[in-house]
Amino acid sequence: MPSDKAYDEALQRGEELYKQGSVRDAADEFKKAAAAKPDSDTPLVAMGSTLYELNETDQALKFIKQALVINPNNSRAYLTLGTIYQTMGKRAEAAAAYRRYLVLAPDGEFVKDVKHILPALSKGRR
Repeated sequence: MPSDKAYDEALQRGEELYKQGSVRDAADEFKKAAAAKPDSDTPLVAMGSTLYELNETDQALKFIKQALVINPNNSRAYLTLGTIYQTMGKRAEAAAAYRRYLVLAPDGEFVKDVKHILPALSKGRR
């Protein structure tokens, strides 16, 4: 299928550009991947992450939430969601997203970081 090829190529180019530090160009490639395969959560999470890095928080949040509609068990989406909420000062929402990440990815790459962040989020609640 041409759309699968376009999807794979755009996703790969996006990942390469991201690693090179070309975040804006990476976001454009992830957008192409999402257009080629609208039912895939992977490019939506990647777009959310890149847009967050570009300080486009509202757009990032939109793509992360869209990814979670497609795949409610995407641990990376919950990790990114927690980060976005934490930046926005939404401590309870951030904590909930991080806790969901821990459930979905108990051996995930960022478990140690998340376990370090969670108590700090709880302490500041009033």
